[in-house]
Order: sequence, then C-alpha cells, then structure tokens
Amino acid sequence: MQIINEPYRPPLKAIIGLYFILLLLMSLIILFLMGFGLINSLTFVQKASSIILFIIPLGAVLGIYFGTKRIKVILTISTIEDIASIKASLLRSNYEIKTQTSQKTVFETDIAINHVFNAWLGLEKIEIHNKGNKIIIYAPERIIDNKITEWRKLVM
Repeated sequence: MQIINEPYRPPLKAIIGLYFILLLLMSLIILFLMGFGLINSLTFVQKASSIILFIIPLGAVLGIYFGTKRIKVILTISTIEDIASIKASLLRSNYEIKTQTSQKTVFETDIAINHVFNAWLGLEKIEIHNKGNKIIIYAPERIIDNKITEWRKLVM
C-alpha cells in the first residue's frame, strides 16, 4: 500500500461564491449595527474600518482554501473481493454510493450537515478508481486516517 499526499483544492467557483456570501453577511451585520446606532456611518466609512468588511471574508475564504486537504491512497489488490470489502467498510461508516461505474465509484456521507460542505467544496466525497490491479482512493485526510488500518488488513 502506498500513501501519496496530494493537496485538494476546492473549485474556484465555490471559493468565489463563498467569499460573496460572507461579504453579504458582513455587510448585513454592519448595516444592522448602523441601524441601531451602535456604529456611526460617517466615522465607519472615513476610518480604515470599512476595509475590515472585505478582509474578514477574504481571510475566511483563504483559510478554507488552504486548509482543505485530501490525500490519495493507492492500494494494490489481488482479488475483486478486496474492492467489495473496501466498499462495504465505507457503507458501514455512514456513506452511501452516489454514482457507480465499472471504473469509478463515488461515495457521499449520509450525515445531513456534511452534505452542505460536500455540495459546495467537495470535501466529503470519496472516490474509488479501479485501475487494473490497483485501487486508487481519493478521500479527505481524516477519513483515510480512520480507515487505513482496516484497509491494510483487507489487502494484506
């Protein structure tokens, strides 16, 4: 078994969308504070405080972008039963098959809150590719850490 660390970067479209949603949220918070008189609108605009409106969402988005990590695991297998046992171990761990072809199987979590992160950033998706006598698994690092000992027992 070979473990290769490859950084996974979410799609640029998702990152830009997340930035604008956070920017809108920060704008609504500031407008709410201005509406109740907690922030004077003239002093807020005159000071460099208005730049915070753009910096906080940008910092959050950059943290998400560089903080996401998926790794690639290559398992060398000898029988088809090994593939089935790996898939069965994922099905037992709150994952369901989203799409399945002869060369690729995609798993998604069935936990509701994780669907949001998977839909936006693809962070909760597990892909299993069949390449001859190898299985290539793309998955989040925390899932690989939890499953790696179980998978080693299956293929050795």
